[in-house]
Amino acid sequence: MSVRTKSIDRGLLACLRGAEARLRPALAAARGRQPLRERLIQSFRRFAPLAFVPASLPDHVRYYLPSTVRPNSKTEAVVRELCEGGVPRQAIWTRADDRTRSIGRVVRQLPFALMLVCNMRRRQRPLDNVQQQIVIGRELYRRLLRRHPKVVPVVISDVSPELHMLWSAAAVEGDRALWWQDDFHHCGPLTQSIGAAAVRNAGGYQAARRRSPGARIVRRPGTIVRNMRAIPEPFTAGLATNAFFTANDEQRALLLRLRNAIGASMLEVRLHPNSRLREADFPESWLTIAPRDEPLSSFAERIDLCIVGNSAVQLQLACLGVPVAHVSGLDPHGFDLYGYCRDGLIYGADNVTVPELEGYYSDPARQRLIADRVGWGDIAVPEGLGALAKAAVSLG
Repeated sequence: MSVRTKSIDRGLLACLRGAEARLRPALAAARGRQPLRERLIQSFRRFAPLAFVPASLPDHVRYYLPSTVRPNSKTEAVVRELCEGGVPRQAIWTRADDRTRSIGRVVRQLPFALMLVCNMRRRQRPLDNVQQQIVIGRELYRRLLRRHPKVVPVVISDVSPELHMLWSAAAVEGDRALWWQDDFHHCGPLTQSIGAAAVRNAGGYQAARRRSPGARIVRRPGTIVRNMRAIPEPFTAGLATNAFFTANDEQRALLLRLRNAIGASMLEVRLHPNSRLREADFPESWLTIAPRDEPLSSFAERIDLCIVGNSAVQLQLACLGVPVAHVSGLDPHGFDLYGYCRDGLIYGADNVTVPELEGYYSDPARQRLIADRVGWGDIAVPEGLGALAKAAVSLG
């Protein structure tokens, strides 16, 4: 077996592990909601990538994002920052730019998928339906990238199962992925090699450099750490949730306890961009829902303190000068998933009180610690996103 074949096998194994880790729990949850439906369609799920992997792309596309732009979403940030850096909007492909019909994609690529299924059945250790779905998605993406050698796939660091498929395909087809560090805590080891990275801090830079020493690394727009604001009297209390907040009975009871503990008359709730909850789901008179399209900076200006679960915005709010209190119970991930409380960056407690919150952030060393986490340390700050615009023009 050649070195190249071994590297491809390792890439496939990493793809399978990463995609399965999120895909299998999602499918299990679907079976719990609709057991009969899932039993009927489970053998067809292996062909799901036929519906979302394009057979081809327009010739003017240079950056490929397999997701939809929603207000305040990760994809919206990628598109906005690339365009602000000088990349033409028409050079960026998102799911909203797809003009082909799903049935057309399925028919066009079904023979290739069937051939893959036949080949997988000949394996000494056959793959199950979930694993076959991942392999089919990866191979469809390999075909797409071969057809469009100038296209750079953007892999957002909060890697979904589909992005694992795309990333693995991009690695095999010449380390073509642009790894996009979405949040400051995304500094763990990269599972696939990359050709470029857009990073936010020293941790992201080091992660990208360790995985692919020759990758081109550019920086996303910098973060300014503001002085922590004092909590006035009276104050406006905010609450920021992640995608796993469901507003079930236990969580609603927790919100009421938190409101009473801090002595707030109202809680202003900022839902995650991917949340399916709507304003109508909150009949409580003491809860208001922030506008979906409101930037985080505007939300931060309207509130005087914020309660969060395991939401990535907690560090960004602290950078904006908002006193943040982390609690458990707003999602299934327990307490301090990101380690911000452990590292002395964010106040965390089961019973939040305003005096303790004020006392925690009154220490001037707190914002210095936060600045160190989001900053560059002794690393020479790399070039900005404008370098990607120049690359897109040169490819054209």
